Amino acid sequence: MSPVSRSRKSKKESPGSRRSGNPANRLPGQRAHDGAPAPARGLVSGSPFGRVSALGVLAGRLRGPREAPAWVADVAADLLDGAVILLDAQSPRALEDLTARLFGEHLHRMADKHDETGVAWLLDAVLTLALTRLRTEPDAPAAQAALRLLHGLRAIGSPALAHAAEDIIKQQRRSARAGTAAGAGQAAAPDWLAHTGKLRMTGEVWTIRDVYGARIGVIATTEYPGGLDRAVYLFDVDACAFITIAGGGAFDDVYQAAAAWRTAVGWAADGAQPVTLAETGTEVLRCLREADLSEELIRGNEPRTVWDEWLRSMRRVHDLAAALNRTGRSMPGELSLYHDYDPQPLTAQFTAYLVQLRGGDPLGTVEQNAAAALVGEWLDGMLPDTHLTVSPHRLQHQIELINDWLEDEVTTTVKALLPGWVAFLAHSANLPQRATDAALTTLATLQAGGTRDSAHCPGIH
Repeated sequence: MSPVSRSRKSKKESPGSRRSGNPANRLPGQRAHDGAPAPARGLVSGSPFGRVSALGVLAGRLRGPREAPAWVADVAADLLDGAVILLDAQSPRALEDLTARLFGEHLHRMADKHDETGVAWLLDAVLTLALTRLRTEPDAPAAQAALRLLHGLRAIGSPALAHAAEDIIKQQRRSARAGTAAGAGQAAAPDWLAHTGKLRMTGEVWTIRDVYGARIGVIATTEYPGGLDRAVYLFDVDACAFITIAGGGAFDDVYQAAAAWRTAVGWAADGAQPVTLAETGTEVLRCLREADLSEELIRGNEPRTVWDEWLRSMRRVHDLAAALNRTGRSMPGELSLYHDYDPQPLTAQFTAYLVQLRGGDPLGTVEQNAAAALVGEWLDGMLPDTHLTVSPHRLQHQIELINDWLEDEVTTTVKALLPGWVAFLAHSANLPQRATDAALTTLATLQAGGTRDSAHCPGIH
């Protein structure tokens, strides 16, 4: 933590240290006595490892216990009605892509339209309604679409959510073997449908970063049994502020994925090329371990690209972790981004930089405290390999935090030190001139009350 604790106008909620383990994987997925799926509230979480950050927990506690909003049932029905498009899929990859976009469309609309979110409630309602349609009208197109949606959830849902969908599918298979009405219509399913949910990553991984280093693409090779539908999956991670998934998706190969990532990131990714995990080491994958899409943290202004991959990206991190384990590697270990760092070395370097600029004049006590407070705020919650990042988006995030400090002489001095801090970071990171100019211009704009140029991290608010 920062050696100089700053009081705030409103308390800064920091995700803090995370819990270990994967509750999502440990859920048994048992059914209720009537065969209904288990409630989905435990089937998703904001972390790919089934861990909700402390910030997510705090936000949930502040909201208190919630009942399912009345509109959830209508959204679930609309989603299942739209699932008829999944019947056009001709391969496992096509089905998972269509399923991801179908959920993305409805989750985006839901977050934009309603003041409170209900993602877990929606998944619960979708599973329940899918089971109802399969039981009551098994031969109807709506029931076949519901079954196809369940197969899609096997492919892109968290392990526990996929287990719940699989449980319903198995019920229908048992009914089909028994010849009951609820199992009718099963024989028409294409052979490839049996492969859904069986995607695995091969262990081939590349990473790609923008010029500032805090927008990170992770690209991993995927395939279904027998080498079917071999492709790559792209995780687009924004680590400029709170670490989150900004988009991604499945692509034909690493070159296509990298090109799509560069387009999404903008000019700061011009010329960036993917490098293999053998060249970087697995610590670069910490961005995936720390990514947080907790439902409690949804703002409502997330771009559609976030929602299209909201379910699938968390599932694919599980798949990547399994692939690394098979090849004798592992995801990075536990680390608190809010405690496990030492701000002193960077504070000393920044102080020395300021003294040099002043021709050797030492800093006063207030300036020393301000420098320590600025460094501590800048490092708090950030990935270790992005501590020197000074992207326009990172600047926006940090200035919002600093503007929330109570006004005193240290706060005023910190704001006065910011131009020197940006220049120091740009010099330390050896940024090219265009990137340095963009950072300094962004700082001046933000300090004058303006907004960040959307050319960097476009679509990320």
